[in-house]
Amino acid sequence: MITHQGGDVFQTDNRDNIANVQEVRVTQKTNNTATWVVLTTAVPRISNFTKGMKLTYNAKGTRNPNADNALEVTNVDGPSKYTCNGGWPINT
Repeated sequence: MITHQGGDVFQTDNRDNIANVQEVRVTQKTNNTATWVVLTTAVPRISNFTKGMKLTYNAKGTRNPNADNALEVTNVDGPSKYTCNGGWPINT
């Protein structure tokens, strides 16, 4: 498992629906996939993320695409906690 603090996560098709990330916990499932648990510091700016929604986590909290990670929400665990499927390893 890898833990990374900071960055931001946003709805892939609506970058304005964004939240700052407190921490992500990434657990490898296969050679190139992982389960991601994303903990945000507050609810997203426009509306809460929902199951099946495509998200982009930027580990740097910038617009640098090298730090982007494509995620899909598999479960909403709370207003600021999401379980997602995503790639492995994490792009930082």
